[in-house]
Amino acid sequence: MLRALISTVIVLALAGCGGSTHRSALQRIALHDAGITLLLPHSWRANDASLFGASSVLLSTYPIARLGDITETPPKGETWLLLYDYGPIWTRPSWASQFLPLPNRLSPEAGIEGFGSGRNLSFKADGHIFQAFIKGDPGPTDALAVLRSIRFTAYGRLLALTSSSRTVDGVQIWRVGNSRSKRRLIVVGCPGLATSCSSLAVTNRLVNAPGLLAANLWVIERLRGREDVLARHERRLRPEATIRLGTIRHPDAWTRRILALAR
Repeated sequence: MLRALISTVIVLALAGCGGSTHRSALQRIALHDAGITLLLPHSWRANDASLFGASSVLLSTYPIARLGDITETPPKGETWLLLYDYGPIWTRPSWASQFLPLPNRLSPEAGIEGFGSGRNLSFKADGHIFQAFIKGDPGPTDALAVLRSIRFTAYGRLLALTSSSRTVDGVQIWRVGNSRSKRRLIVVGCPGLATSCSSLAVTNRLVNAPGLLAANLWVIERLRGREDVLARHERRLRPEATIRLGTIRHPDAWTRRILALAR
């Protein structure tokens, strides 16, 4: 009887240790640039996703050999996952009805143009719209469990992307980023009468595909000498800063600098 009781105690103790180990195998990690946290199994890792944009996340179960190469096939039994955040549902009202929460199981692998064989998931989670590309063998539940664990940080909830433009007295003014943000920035490309200058390489990127931003960014590509239009907007918006570019030497560096400020 005593021996049986001792055996039972040992089994329960081992079971308790096993449960503790299983719980500790999951860790919540913060991805500061993307503004989200994820609950990852111990075998998963976060990689540098900067090549895919500031609002992207690249996860894998092994060291990826060629970061940025979406055709890489993982070794047998391994996987990698590329996650894109397309922003809050309120910024995509025409898209919202097309997206559903995550399914209960992964779809079979299929051919994806430019990607090879893999899985493509579009879904909504925590108020945002996402797309995930999965390659390799993520196991029956691991990838979905990771995606279900998405939570936004306070900073992440500020990230959005809206885009609109209007013309005021012959001056076209673009508004991009988080239209609800109280952080306002004005960027002027060609401030004088010139209709073309080197800074258009910066403003073109800002108005076309800047990615998610925390700030409310106003862009005037060609001011056409209308300083009065700029002055009226400064009085109304009270921006943190007005950045006048004109002729610049390093457009890429200036673009990165402005986007970092707007994020």
